[in-house]
Amino acid sequence: MKRINLLTWCLVALFGLATFDATAQKADLKLKTVKSVKTADTKALKRQSSCWSNAGTALLEAEWLRNGKPEADLSVMDFVHNAYLLKAQAYLDWEGKIKVNEMSPAIDVMKLAKVYGFVPETAYMYPQQDLMSPNTAEMDAILRGTLRLVQEKEKGVFTEKWQNTYNTTLMRYIGESQISFDYNGTTYTPVSFAQSSGLNFDDYLMMTSDLRSDKNTKCDLQMAQNWGDYKFYNVAFNDLSQTINNAVENNYTVLWYGKLDKDAMVGDDMAVVSAGDKEKPTAEMEVSADLRQETFEENISKEQDYLLIFGIAKDEEGKTYFQAKKVCEAGDQVVNLSEAYVSLNTIHLTLNKNAMPAALRKGLGL
Repeated sequence: MKRINLLTWCLVALFGLATFDATAQKADLKLKTVKSVKTADTKALKRQSSCWSNAGTALLEAEWLRNGKPEADLSVMDFVHNAYLLKAQAYLDWEGKIKVNEMSPAIDVMKLAKVYGFVPETAYMYPQQDLMSPNTAEMDAILRGTLRLVQEKEKGVFTEKWQNTYNTTLMRYIGESQISFDYNGTTYTPVSFAQSSGLNFDDYLMMTSDLRSDKNTKCDLQMAQNWGDYKFYNVAFNDLSQTINNAVENNYTVLWYGKLDKDAMVGDDMAVVSAGDKEKPTAEMEVSADLRQETFEENISKEQDYLLIFGIAKDEEGKTYFQAKKVCEAGDQVVNLSEAYVSLNTIHLTLNKNAMPAALRKGLGL
């Protein structure tokens, strides 16, 4: 009797493994890359809340390469440092109405590049302490306290030398860039190094699709990290994937911000809007404007993921996927997003305006 039971369990186990293997094989569709844009290697986070800097730097490095420059490892911490400088002035200009913390949108990298320039990783001077130590709140408290005292300077409480206190705090906790440095045989400042890229940092914008605002106009998105009150170009939701297609075909990358849902993954690297067909895991449901809007409003107030879209791939049935790198971790990990997934889950895109389809640019007044 025990031998029969053992045989039964062995058969069940073998059947289970066979079923699992068959399901895995069904999900293991081969993708063929049809277009790929050169990008730099992704980097590990330097700070817990610095993903935005990794993301913006990844886009900047790709644009650097597109402009014919040799690959460069740009410092993500330089942008984090300079964002605190930019926020200090904004805090005073807006009478304390912004939060001075590490949160920013990735497009801040382009604004910071224009104002302060940027440096390669070799020209950034790190502090002795661990950047990942849980001291962000301590640093932010000192910085905010300094700025509050500055607001009271007319009453004689503080002096004009507040910048020294503020800058020293930043240097102690997160370091700073060199004032001048040698790179590939040339001496640069951060500003001249940025100028050497040949990029126009005013060319970068964010676009979204939100039915609550008029199409082909600029709109507001209430997002915690949008401290600078950036405006978003509002388009029809199907324009999002068309823009990405056009960008990659013309050798541009696109920074994607949206929900990367583990439950939407087929295998390890494909994200789809599943129709629930177990026999065909990549079969997708149709994404309507109303479904996209419902998903958009549900997710906009939540922290999302940054991906750098750099390629286009096709499966065996000819369906399009966008190849994207996870820019907030090292290792160049790639995920393939279906067009339907992009239409449903995109919060916004950051890109060079010249990467957009000509007709869409014209409609937006660009």
